[in-house]
Amino acid sequence: MAENTRMKEIARLKDLSAEVSRLVESMERRKREFQKFQTLESTMGSLLQTKPPPSTKPQPFQVCNVKLDFPHFDGIEFLQWIFKAEYFFNYYHTPDDQRLIIASIHLEKEVIPWFQMQNRANAFPTWVAFTRALETEFGPSPYECPKATLCKLTQTSFVHDYYTQFTSLANRVQGIIEALLDCFVGGLKPYIISQGI
Repeated sequence: MAENTRMKEIARLKDLSAEVSRLVESMERRKREFQKFQTLESTMGSLLQTKPPPSTKPQPFQVCNVKLDFPHFDGIEFLQWIFKAEYFFNYYHTPDDQRLIIASIHLEKEVIPWFQMQNRANAFPTWVAFTRALETEFGPSPYECPKATLCKLTQTSFVHDYYTQFTSLANRVQGIIEALLDCFVGGLKPYIISQGI
C-alpha cells in the first residue's frame, strides 16, 4: 500500500512539474510580448514627439467619404434637377455611358412611362441627347422669355416670395448685374422702395 501511495505521489509530482513548466513557458511568452509592447510604445512616443517639417505650400482640401444622393426627377423643376445631376456626376467623375443608367433609376411618376417609350426607340444614345429630350418634354417652354418675365415681375405678397421668384428667373438670364438689380428694385411694392432699401 505504501508503494501505491508513493507511486501516486510521484505521478502527482510529475503532473505538478509539467504544470510548472507550462506556467514558466507561458510567463516567458508573456514577458517577450510585454517587451515587444514596450518597444512599440517607445517607438510611438518618439514618433509623436517628432514634428513634421513645415510645409511651404497650402494643403488641398480633402473630402473624406462624403456620400451624395442622386436627385429624383418627377417632371417638375427640370432646371434644378439637371443642375444637381450634373454636379453629382462631376463629383463622382461618372463616365458618360453610366450617367443615363444612373439617372433612369431615379425617374419618378409621369417621367417613367415617357422614358420607357423613348428608350424603346433608342432615342438616347448619349447623356446629352437624354437631357435635351428631357428638357424638351419637361423643361421650360422655348417660347418663355425669362428676361421679359423678369422685367415684368412685381411683388404681390411677401418680399421673400418675390425674391425667390426673381432669383429663379435671374438665374436663367445672361446679363449685367446692375440691370438685374434695377429689375429687382423696380418690382418691389412702392412703399418698400420709399422706405429706402
